[in-house]
Amino acid sequence: MYANTRRRLEMFKSNPYKQHIIKDKIPDGTFTTVYRNGPLIDLCRGPHVPHTGRIKQFKVMKNSASYFLGDANNDSLQRIYGVSFPDKDRMQEHLKYLEEAAKRDHRKIGKEQELFFFHEYSPGSCFFLPHGMIIYNTLMAYLREQYWQRGYQEVGSPNMYNSSLWKISGHWQHYSEDMFTFEVEKDKWALKPMNCPGHCLIFKHRERSYRELPIRMADFGILHRNEASGALSGLTRVRRFQQDDTHIFCAEDQITEEISSLFDFLREVYGKFGFTFKLKLSTRPEGFLGEVETWNKAEARLTEALDQFTKDGGGVWELNPGDGAFYGPKIDITIQDALKRDFQCATIQLDFQLPRQFELEYMTSEARPKVEKKEASKPEDEEKPKESAGNEKDVPKVAEPQPGYARPVMIHRAIYGSFERFIG
Repeated sequence: MYANTRRRLEMFKSNPYKQHIIKDKIPDGTFTTVYRNGPLIDLCRGPHVPHTGRIKQFKVMKNSASYFLGDANNDSLQRIYGVSFPDKDRMQEHLKYLEEAAKRDHRKIGKEQELFFFHEYSPGSCFFLPHGMIIYNTLMAYLREQYWQRGYQEVGSPNMYNSSLWKISGHWQHYSEDMFTFEVEKDKWALKPMNCPGHCLIFKHRERSYRELPIRMADFGILHRNEASGALSGLTRVRRFQQDDTHIFCAEDQITEEISSLFDFLREVYGKFGFTFKLKLSTRPEGFLGEVETWNKAEARLTEALDQFTKDGGGVWELNPGDGAFYGPKIDITIQDALKRDFQCATIQLDFQLPRQFELEYMTSEARPKVEKKEASKPEDEEKPKESAGNEKDVPKVAEPQPGYARPVMIHRAIYGSFERFIG
């Protein structure tokens, strides 16, 4: 049944945990579902089975202690994990599957074969042992060979940046909670969670010509992301990692050809390892950067590329609404392991926003000498510009390119995702 806020609070007045969730997670004036099974009434999204008679097999798999809301200052609760099936055969099939998965657990194999390990002194950061580094370096050498064949240029960039960089890119406003930040000489800094802003600085360090495009940059730099401790899972979810991270700076009329080449890259790498893959188009999220029209254009270009890939025998693709990066839509690539489990690994992102935020530009064939920009004085009481739909707080105002210059488009690409995840 559905219940409004007042009724929910009355129903669960004896349960302080449900009271907190109702007040904190469910906006006033909205409805949510409440399920009843005999004397048990629970606040739950559902849906559930029509009646318990359909549950013929049930097994508690494990239990663990857990602080309410993950805060050690709150009450300690017990979390119980269980599975149910409509018949015994399906239960046995599931238990057999789990048994096989345990045998193939990369954390177990990594320890037994002395490939890698983790330590509590640096959670989510892998210690690769000599045999593990042989695998790691072999993957990296193979990818470098592919880069050379496909016209990529390898670059290196710093591991930490002043917060000003992240404010220009928008990561400070949209992503700072997932970054490791610290203070240096009374100023805020952060370890880089991705290479794209640094690559924008590399593109911008000198004047560029249309003759240079596309510029394909590759970077094996070390990245850090502040993943929640409860989300860490061996090599598949870490805090410190290296990606096969590349960024392509190109003109708009080069987008289709570049993405087509990336699909060929996917086929080559995944085919080498016997992987099949699925494609999803992740579109504009709620907290996006930039203008809706620009997003619509970017999504249309990715849709066009995916449709062409399908015509060429690449298989069907799915729509994944609202799950794009804050700066652009993306194609998420999912692969399956030996037990048919899906893992999101590669990604292709089409970005019109970062080149604009960093004022990247290149000389077109009609380039003419630039006019020196003069900063106009502003009255002290001048009204501050309003935030845009993407909430671009603290981002400097962007000047448009002068005649004879144009903005490049930026394509973010990773095939392995992180080397750690791919080995895992």
